[in-house]
Amino acid sequence: MQNGEFSNGTDSWNVTNLEPESNPDDKMKDYGTYLYKWGDSDYTITVSQEISNIAAGKYTVSVEAGGDYDADVFSLQVLDNSGNTLASKNFTAGRGWGMWDTFK
Repeated sequence: MQNGEFSNGTDSWNVTNLEPESNPDDKMKDYGTYLYKWGDSDYTITVSQEISNIAAGKYTVSVEAGGDYDADVFSLQVLDNSGNTLASKNFTAGRGWGMWDTFK
């Protein structure tokens, strides 16, 4: 995976409706660069990266998410080249701003 921590913004990523943020003065100062979206109505976000020429084996995919959101509104998905879902994990409800959970 390239630029997995968004240290180069969204280079190597396909991102819709999110912006990279980095603010050393707020609650997120220990998290480096992160993708951020605030809204008071429903919206759709997408973050994806195509990984090619990967050796056969077992891999772990994870994402950290924090904020105030309902359960099952976000999911982490692994798709094959045809777009078929190989694995999917729905997020539990967010615990609040600055409180992070890891989903694998």
